[in-house]
Amino acid sequence: MKRYVLVMLLFLYGAVVVADTPPTKYRPIATVNPAKQEWDATIYLERRFDWAAQAQTLKEAEQRWGRFLKQYDNGQFEEPIDFNYVRSARFELMRVYYLLGKVDEADALARKLLNQ
Repeated sequence: MKRYVLVMLLFLYGAVVVADTPPTKYRPIATVNPAKQEWDATIYLERRFDWAAQAQTLKEAEQRWGRFLKQYDNGQFEEPIDFNYVRSARFELMRVYYLLGKVDEADALARKLLNQ
């Protein structure tokens, strides 16, 4: 019984330590493997999305998703799938803001997503 209690306490301690340390590595939710095709606008957008998703840290992810959205979040899409990439990038950036503790920026982006 004592061994069981000790194991549970160690498990809970580990869970608390992990919960208190913010993640430094970045892993995107949405990824894409750009097709090896001709360079048209959609393929370029896919490659830029993939480039942003390959960020190694949260700070780098914030910068890359911000650049991606500055370039493509203008409301003009050549293909319907382009809108999905931009929308996914908004969610990724919102998630990165929350992970970095930038709640106000994340909430503003969430409001923008809800009002579409």
